[in-house]
Amino acid sequence: MSLKPTPADSAGGDESPGGQAATVSRVGLPGGDVLTWDVMNWPVADARTPKGRGNCEVCRGRCCSYITVEIKKPKDKVDRDEIRWFLAHENVHVFLEDGDWYVQFYTFCKHLTGEGKCGIYAERFDVCREHSTKECEMSDGDADAVVFQCTGDFDRWLEEKKRKKLEKKARRKDR
Repeated sequence: MSLKPTPADSAGGDESPGGQAATVSRVGLPGGDVLTWDVMNWPVADARTPKGRGNCEVCRGRCCSYITVEIKKPKDKVDRDEIRWFLAHENVHVFLEDGDWYVQFYTFCKHLTGEGKCGIYAERFDVCREHSTKECEMSDGDADAVVFQCTGDFDRWLEEKKRKKLEKKARRKDR
């Protein structure tokens, strides 16, 4: 059985749970097909403009469309293979920001309403309460982050890092 998404008939004007137009896919699962949204390409108009900065009404719940977990810095072949394994999965990215490594799983919170609001706001989880609009990726973006969307991205980054290390070593040797 394949869990790979296939193009869906989006003529029905499907929208993401946040109310945004999004790419819709059908995923074959036991018990029938399920519609999913391509949250990685979720368009958020005006979110990074002064009007949208830190404004959940504009963003419509982007932070409720993924889970991020810190992982250890890859130091050896086993660690690098684990990152490749993460990246071999649908709707998973790995990123490096400020020296810290993270794996990001794109999956909507079950409590995100069709209006892009929290359906359990008064009883929301502590992690949600602690999430500040000042820290919102829609406010300032992840300009300093290195994002790996597939194994090829990670492998190219490793090759570039290796090349720079060899060049630096050669310059020191030439002194």
